[in-house]
Amino acid sequence: MVKRKKISILGWTLVIVINLVLICGLAEIVLRIIPPDPHSLLNIVTQTNDSRPFVLKPNSQSYFYGFSDALSEPIIWRINKDGIRSDHPIKNKGQRFRILTYGDSETFGWSVRLEDTWQRHMEELDENIEVINLGIPGYNVENVADHIELTAPDLKPDLIIYLFHKNDFYESFSITPILSRSELYIHLRMAFYVMNSKKRHAWRKSAEGQKFIASNLKRMLDLAKELNVPIVFAFRHWKYHDFINKEFWDTNDLEEARALPRSSNFSAEIVNIEPIVDDFPRRDAHLTEPAQRALATYLCEFLSGIKNNGCSWSGAAQK
Repeated sequence: MVKRKKISILGWTLVIVINLVLICGLAEIVLRIIPPDPHSLLNIVTQTNDSRPFVLKPNSQSYFYGFSDALSEPIIWRINKDGIRSDHPIKNKGQRFRILTYGDSETFGWSVRLEDTWQRHMEELDENIEVINLGIPGYNVENVADHIELTAPDLKPDLIIYLFHKNDFYESFSITPILSRSELYIHLRMAFYVMNSKKRHAWRKSAEGQKFIASNLKRMLDLAKELNVPIVFAFRHWKYHDFINKEFWDTNDLEEARALPRSSNFSAEIVNIEPIVDDFPRRDAHLTEPAQRALATYLCEFLSGIKNNGCSWSGAAQK
C-alpha cells in the first residue's frame, strides 16, 4: 500500500508538471500573437559590461506598433553604428554648436518618426546646431548619469540637455539573456510592475527617492563642470523640481551654477516644459508630433534667449 501511494504521488506530480509546461507553452504562443509586443524594444537593445543596464544595439532596427495604444501605422526605430537613434553616423566635431540630449523614452522619441523628434526639429530651426539624441527607453536618472559619464567626454558637447521624466525615479528595466526571450516572462514582469504602482508612487514622495534623484542630478552637474559646458535640466513634470532644489541648496552647487553668466563656459539652468507639451494629445502615453515641434521651438527660444533667433546658447559667442 505504501509503495502504491508513493507511485501515485509521483504520478500526480508528473501530471501537474506536464500540464504546467503545456499551459506555459500555450501562453507563450498566444502572447506572441496578441499585442503588445515587448520585443519591439528588445530588438534594439543589448547588454553592456559597464554600469548601464543596457544600451542601444548598433546597426539595429525594429518596427514599433504601439504598446498601450495601437499606432495607426508602425514606426521604424533605427539605431546607427554609434548606438543612437539616427539615420547617419556622428561626425567629428565641427563648427556647429553641438548639443547632447539625454533621458528616457521621451528623449528617444518613443511614438514618433525620427524626423518628428524634437532634436530634429531643433536642427531644422537652426542649421548652425547639431543635436544628438542619446535617449534610451527605460533609463532612470542613475542610468542617465552613467550614460553622460561614459559618452559625453568623447562627443565634446557645447551643451547638455537632460529631459527629466517622473519615471526616472524608478528602478530601470534589465535584460536577462535567456528569460527576456520569453513573452510570458516579460508579461509577468509587466504585470508585476503595474501592480506595484502604489509602491512606486510612495517611493517618489519618500526621502530616499528624493535623495536618489538629487544625488544623480548632482552627478550630472559635476560632470558638466568637469567638461566645462552648460547643462539644462528640462522638467517634464515641474512639481518634482522643488525638492530637488532643496537637496541641491544644501551644498549650494546648483545655486552657484545657475548664478553664473551664460558667457562663462560652465553654468546650469532649470526649465519647465510641462505647460509647453501638456495641451497636446499623447500617443502611447508619449509626446506626439505637435508636442515635439512645440518643445523644439521652446527650447530654441530658451537657449538663445530671443524668440526666432536660432537655438545656439546665448553665451556661445563669448566662449
